[in-house]
Amino acid sequence: MLLILRLRWRLWIKIRMDGNKNHKRAHVHVEYDNNFHRASYAIDTGERLAGDLPNKYDRVVRTWICDKRPKLLEVWTLTQSGEDADGIICELRGDRDKVSRFRRP
Repeated sequence: MLLILRLRWRLWIKIRMDGNKNHKRAHVHVEYDNNFHRASYAIDTGERLAGDLPNKYDRVVRTWICDKRPKLLEVWTLTQSGEDADGIICELRGDRDKVSRFRRP
C-alpha cells in the first residue's frame, strides 16, 4: 500500500505499508523530502519506531495516525492476509468515490 498525502498545507508525505508477514506489529513507513527523511510509526500508539522526521512533521504524522487508526488497522489486517484494501486506501486519501482511479505502485 502506498499513500501520498497532503497532511498539511504544502506538506506532502509518502506513507507506505508492506504486506510482509514477518512484521508482527502494525506500522507504517513514512518518507518526506524526496526520501531524505524516513521513519516508521506504530499504528497502535503512533510511536516512532525508527528513523527521523523533523519534529513539526513528526507531530503531524502522529496526529494523522491517531485520527485514522481504525482504518489503518483494517488496511494492515487486509494487507497481511493478502486481500484487497483499495477501497479503504481511497478513503484514507479522501477519494471515497474514486476507487477506480487508485493504482498500486
